[in-house]
Amino acid sequence: MSEFEVQCDYSRKKKMKFFNDQEPKKYHGFLVEPKNIPDECLHFTKDKMRGACWIWILDDLVKGAGIDFGSPYGKITEYKFIINLGGKKVAKFNTNNKNWMVLKTKDYFENTVKKIGFWDSENYFYESNQKPEKPTKRQNNNPTKAENKTDWGKIALICLPIIIVAFFIFLVTKSVSKKNKSK
Repeated sequence: MSEFEVQCDYSRKKKMKFFNDQEPKKYHGFLVEPKNIPDECLHFTKDKMRGACWIWILDDLVKGAGIDFGSPYGKITEYKFIINLGGKKVAKFNTNNKNWMVLKTKDYFENTVKKIGFWDSENYFYESNQKPEKPTKRQNNNPTKAENKTDWGKIALICLPIIIVAFFIFLVTKSVSKKNKSK
């Protein structure tokens, strides 16, 4: 995945319908400067200004992440978004044949938007809290403990058939030797 830093102007909160919405929902709209976005990620590539680039984020996701964009009216606030493009469960700038990115599920929001901050600041008030993959049982911080750990269940499953076969051979040889003695 490639990370891109984009400049966004918070425009408005608007009720809209996207994809499978049954009724209009509130979305936060951001007008995006397309100059840092690669052409292959946009719908209109010949003239980047032909179609405005927008990021639409579902209001429920914004509330869930604890983000407060304030009121878009009054002063213009420029935000800096660090976004990923080109991976699994990552949104694209191509919705309804426009340069729109719609983020309406938690997975797409967290996978696409990594950080949000103000354009003139290096501090971020939102950073994606992607959980690292859960370590497997074999992974351990202490390598000596991992080496000494014995999995008795697997050993029993391997040894049990060997013991049963050995016991069966023992019974067969014992019964054969009894028959030989009785003759």
